[in-house]
Amino acid sequence: MRYQSFVAVIVTSCVLASQLGAQVAVPVPHKGSWETVENIPRGTLLAVKWAVSDRGTQTVHCVFHSADETELVCGHWSQPRPSPFPVFQPSSPDRYVFPREQLRQVRIENEEWQSQQSSFAGAIAGATLGGVVGYNCCGVTGGERTAGALGLSLAGALVGGTIGRVFPFLHGQVIYEL
Repeated sequence: MRYQSFVAVIVTSCVLASQLGAQVAVPVPHKGSWETVENIPRGTLLAVKWAVSDRGTQTVHCVFHSADETELVCGHWSQPRPSPFPVFQPSSPDRYVFPREQLRQVRIENEEWQSQQSSFAGAIAGATLGGVVGYNCCGVTGGERTAGALGLSLAGALVGGTIGRVFPFLHGQVIYEL
């Protein structure tokens, strides 16, 4: 009886988070079709994973320019928000040219949608965790427990939303994968 509300909140949070991830920004056919890459509208934001060496890959965010049978060309794109990760500095800052044989994955990204959804899911998770911890740790009477749950729930929502915004865990749809 004591943990029924905790289990209900956790299950509800998991269902909401899975529904957020189920939304697809751009419907695309099966992975691996190079024709799909060639038909991307100019100006689309992409995440391109390419082989830097035999053992390593790197993911670059760029704006699509063109693609043909041998290569993918896209322009430099800088994130509108601060990133905690090192930023790839290209030799030619105005464009990237990726030989097709080095490409491992191409994803269509929607930066604003992903940030919003990740922030929302992080806020829900933080509020849930904060509410459960606040209810179980603060006081023994109803009023103290409620105040603790509300206070830590608000703090958890703020922290979780911020973490979800800075580290978005939702990625775009993969349209090509080798």
